[in-house]
Amino acid sequence: MTRRHQSGAALLAISILLTIMAALAFALNRQTGMTTLSVEAQYDLASARYLAEAGANMARWANQNQGCKTSSTTVPGVLSGVGTYSIVVTKSPPKNINVVSTGATAGSATIPGATAVLTRTALPLYQLQDAPESKTLGGPTSDTYINTPFTAGVFNNTGKILYLAQGQSQALLQFALTDIPPNSLIDSATLSMVQTAGSSVQRAVNLYRVTAQWDAPAANWTNARPASLWTAPGGDYATDYVAQASAGLGLTVSWDITTLVDAWLSGKAANYGILLKMANTGQAANFYSFEASGTLAPVISVKFYKAC
Repeated sequence: MTRRHQSGAALLAISILLTIMAALAFALNRQTGMTTLSVEAQYDLASARYLAEAGANMARWANQNQGCKTSSTTVPGVLSGVGTYSIVVTKSPPKNINVVSTGATAGSATIPGATAVLTRTALPLYQLQDAPESKTLGGPTSDTYINTPFTAGVFNNTGKILYLAQGQSQALLQFALTDIPPNSLIDSATLSMVQTAGSSVQRAVNLYRVTAQWDAPAANWTNARPASLWTAPGGDYATDYVAQASAGLGLTVSWDITTLVDAWLSGKAANYGILLKMANTGQAANFYSFEASGTLAPVISVKFYKAC
């Protein structure tokens, strides 16, 4: 489930390409797989919606390439073999745009075709004409590790080392986003941590999005905060891991968390931090915490484009 890096500029272009491909696929299915008029009408409507989506993406892309200079314009377009789209773009102060995109199919001798209208308001534009800015996340930070009650030693830690052992000990970390301007477009984000010792054995470490608030001094295997239990022992976190990295061969281990930082910054997910756990039975790894000095402390390196 390792995420591949994609730049912010590429993501906008890819969204247009995927929408156009989807519209062409619907057109092909309409021509080769129609058995009833009702199914044909459904395909026509779906094609019209994809055309409208393609038009909205084209409008944003065209204004984006003007270097943050929004414009009011009407743009017609034709997607060969599918239909047409018409875009109306208006300014949305200070630097955003509003888009109304209409997709229409030509229909056939048996059905009149379909029309779909898509409205997008206050779409942000980004300074993609410039190189992305870079930041190392700082500000308020918090980390700890939590043990099972059956593991020897303390149940949590505010010292210099975070201990991971499959099924016995897991780490929690939280970073502030105050160094990234609001409404920025995340180009890349990487969490880097330093192991306390290297090894010739590679050990997979999974990174998960935490889904509940926790306090470092009080968090343990059963409690997220004082008088507040985790939903399940060991912490509340998303089912699927965000990224996986191999610990062992080198001291510095890195996880690609571009999608996670983007979700935090955009408000799609609450920033309750991350949880690290070993992927395989019988394996362990130790990392330096925020309390370690200098370059040993965990960091998130972010590249982003500012909003216009």
